[in-house]
Amino acid sequence: MNPMEQGVGPAMPEAVCQVPAHTARGGLEDGLRAVLRALHTCGRLALLVACVLVVLGLSPLLLILGACGRRLPPPVRGATRLALLYGTYLLTCEVSAVLNDIGFHASRRRTPLGPSEHHALCLNLVRRSTGLFFGPGLRAIGVRVHWPEPPLLEPERPVVVLLRHAGLLNMQLGIHLATGVLRRRPYGVCKSAAACLPGAAALLRLTSVMPLRWNAEGRARAAREFAAMGPRLGRDAAVILPEGTNFSTRRRWARIAYLRRSGRHDLATAAEAMPHVLPPLARGAGALLATAPDAQVLVVGHTGLEDVLPWRLGPGYSSHDETALHISWRSFAPEEVPRDPDGFETWLYERWRELDAWVLATRTGRVGRVGRTDRVDWDDPPRR
Repeated sequence: MNPMEQGVGPAMPEAVCQVPAHTARGGLEDGLRAVLRALHTCGRLALLVACVLVVLGLSPLLLILGACGRRLPPPVRGATRLALLYGTYLLTCEVSAVLNDIGFHASRRRTPLGPSEHHALCLNLVRRSTGLFFGPGLRAIGVRVHWPEPPLLEPERPVVVLLRHAGLLNMQLGIHLATGVLRRRPYGVCKSAAACLPGAAALLRLTSVMPLRWNAEGRARAAREFAAMGPRLGRDAAVILPEGTNFSTRRRWARIAYLRRSGRHDLATAAEAMPHVLPPLARGAGALLATAPDAQVLVVGHTGLEDVLPWRLGPGYSSHDETALHISWRSFAPEEVPRDPDGFETWLYERWRELDAWVLATRTGRVGRVGRTDRVDWDDPPRR
């Protein structure tokens, strides 16, 4: 019978059928990578859908517990706030970011965009997703967000944002600050765990924030990325969290002990006097500022998000019963920020000492509504 009639086509010469071994291995590896990427994406989408369904199912109970939160024991109150916060984040920012990412790629296939249009569309989509959470989302669960007036910055100079690391969703706050307040594209690095959900991964894809595994190799790569980031900034913003991780009393004392073991007794003594913040790490921000001599610096403090994890704060952390997120910032011109490593480290610790005083004053109710906080002395915040 003719091979064509058997449905298998004509026989090919043996020489034509042979595939080089390295080509076959390469094709197999590429196919395996594609399958793993597809499984990874599907797994994250399934995780998001499962989380949203759980939140929707528990939302009546969470809202009831949130309404009577002041009457609950502190551990139950913290767990309720944590569930409400993450549930709201999933229903607003995560879902919005996934839908915006799908719409963005679909529209880009239909209508090719120029570089400036692509840049503007990405910023608008990110601003829309994060703004949905930090605006209507937090208001829906009774969290008031106190934003100060926009900082005084030169529009054509790059900005380096030094953001306090407290509580949860710090990188999302930094991205929203860059896109929603400063109207600039955010650059930076973050831990790969921050992109475990598809919405967070979409936010990072639409910006220039790179997720990295936080092992020795990842930390070394982060240092290289910071050093190479300065010339690429243009008029955009780099978001850096100098503390490196969420605040906890255990981590604070561990870092102070490390400073003492390293012979940095002056910094350890300074850190002991700052009970509300972790001792900052100057290496990444210093490497970036050394390659961006014209960059302005915006030191940003916030408090309120850490209250959803009260068991991490310890007895020395001042209490705060108000359901609110307070944000403050202070801007510095390029010539006000030392670029040499030792001078910058001293300068950074001084700014973190001011941040600690601001957090204490805010949490004890001694900070009123202020205007441009980049002109306010954090050591003596205005009283009500």
